[in-house]
Amino acid sequence: MGITVSKRKKKKNVRNEEGGEKQRDPNTAEGERHEDEREDSAEERMFDDREGEQLGQVEDEFSDNDNKSNEAEDEDNEPQNEEDEKNEEDDPEEEEGEEEEEEEEEEEEEEEEKEGEGEGEGEGEANEEEKKTKLLANYSEKLQKALMGDLNTEFPDNVKIVRIFTSSTFTDTSVERNTLMERVYPRLKSYCQERGYDFQVVDMRWGVRDESTDDHMTTELCMRELRACQKLSTGPNFITFLGQKYGYRPFPATIAAAEFEKLLGAIDTKEDLQLLKHWFWRDDNAVPAQYLLQPITSLLPDYRNFENKELRKKASSDWWAAFERMQVVLRMAAEKVLTNKRDQHKYQQSVTEDEIRRGIINTPSPSKHCFWFKRVILDLTANIDAKNAGKFIDKTWGEIVSVDENAQKLLSTLREKDLPRVLPSENIMTYDVKWTEQGVDPSVSPEHAQYIEKLCKDFYSILTQMIDTGIKDNETSDSRDSFAEELFQHGSFCQKKCKSFYGR
Repeated sequence: MGITVSKRKKKKNVRNEEGGEKQRDPNTAEGERHEDEREDSAEERMFDDREGEQLGQVEDEFSDNDNKSNEAEDEDNEPQNEEDEKNEEDDPEEEEGEEEEEEEEEEEEEEEEKEGEGEGEGEGEANEEEKKTKLLANYSEKLQKALMGDLNTEFPDNVKIVRIFTSSTFTDTSVERNTLMERVYPRLKSYCQERGYDFQVVDMRWGVRDESTDDHMTTELCMRELRACQKLSTGPNFITFLGQKYGYRPFPATIAAAEFEKLLGAIDTKEDLQLLKHWFWRDDNAVPAQYLLQPITSLLPDYRNFENKELRKKASSDWWAAFERMQVVLRMAAEKVLTNKRDQHKYQQSVTEDEIRRGIINTPSPSKHCFWFKRVILDLTANIDAKNAGKFIDKTWGEIVSVDENAQKLLSTLREKDLPRVLPSENIMTYDVKWTEQGVDPSVSPEHAQYIEKLCKDFYSILTQMIDTGIKDNETSDSRDSFAEELFQHGSFCQKKCKSFYGR
């Protein structure tokens, strides 16, 4: 189109030159202009047609060349295709062999892919296990169990408290306990408060109600408080003053039905059999069934009759007579029919031994949490006939008073074998003193006064060291981590709910 426009302009210029200086008629000027436009448009069409013809010729030449090249290629390929067709027609067995080889190759490739996938999956699982192992290795054993959903463990409570359970027989350590209560415990309380901790001491001489004695729940209350100290306390949680007295030995208040009926079968006298059946009643609501020792007031109503002292005294005498007889009968029957030594021992052991076994012997890391202040009266057996000797050593009562050899044998096993086996010597402090008329009396004996003074100093020094170590461990333990704390709280909540859940 650019060429056409330039020619048109050139033509107009030629006409203007030819016209020269001639005068145009205004009536004919318009007609000439229309003629010029018609001539120009005709020339444009003619030029466009020639241009289109040229382009068409070029395109035709290109298409002819393509067709010729395609025809040549087809001619070249025809002989080869014919040869292939002939070969295919001539060798059908070769074709089948090739197909079989191709199928075998495909199968091998599929097997290799499957093996690769299997190895990949195995490696992936191994990597995942390795990652889990490395992740769990960063946590303590208790936190690992919590992460895995193991509820068979004690979850720590994030409380800042030092709570100590003191264990001993009551009559032979009253001076030591009272002195510590007056002179040492207040100092330890201030020491803990300065470090942001509370200090508590559990002494079962106080706080046990008559109702608990009536229902035979005193021992259970002791064990419940012991467990609370073990769970809550930072640092020390169990202190024993075990001396030369084995202590009170009650029989179990709850006995499995199968075991109790086996014991009944070993009793020879009718009176003893009736006595046990009178005080122990079968409870079939329990699973499995069991026999329960009945509350004292249910069979002796005057046992807690505070208005009539004579009736209360008589009821108390009747109860203790029945208790002592049942105690002897059950021990003898247990030795006859119970083959398991542990089952026999529960009818023999004292409350103090039960506390020590639960608080020291059967616990992990007793060296961190337990201590034994051991007092020995060197000439106690030589003064067995003294009035107050029964407060410091187990004696038989009756016409002939002597040392209770059975109790002393059990005490010796506990003191000389079982306790030293689990408690390091660094956790045992021994004090040797001599007998006085009142037993231990610092107001009369200078030796006893020095003993009490040394006990107070040692008690404060040892307990503060254990408290400092416990606080340090507590500050770096899992329970201080917010994630671990929340996890432990969930686990503890689940345990509490599971304990009180009974399916139908």
